[in-house]
Amino acid sequence: MLARGANAMRLTLKAIDDELRMLGYDVHLEKGDGYFWKGEANNWLDRTVNVPKVSSLTLAQWIGEFNRLKKERWRSPASTQYEAAVLRWQNSAAAELTCPSSGFVR
Repeated sequence: MLARGANAMRLTLKAIDDELRMLGYDVHLEKGDGYFWKGEANNWLDRTVNVPKVSSLTLAQWIGEFNRLKKERWRSPASTQYEAAVLRWQNSAAAELTCPSSGFVR
């Protein structure tokens, strides 16, 4: 459905939603302060695309933005720092449970 050339249809929210639905996603795009995804994207850390109008991007770019946000949905600097802290704690806890003389781990 990615239309190109002089015969390309006018890009609308519905056209973007329809394309994503054809790709198997249960989302729709809404206008707000920029545009944001609703549906399966409700719990994502970031689900916004900050452009002044829907025609600021091509259909392919909208699909790319959706995929980028979907990929990054759980990632943030805070979550990355948290994951690193948990790994450090797990490694230090495992080291404390190791018997130095035998290498036995409780």
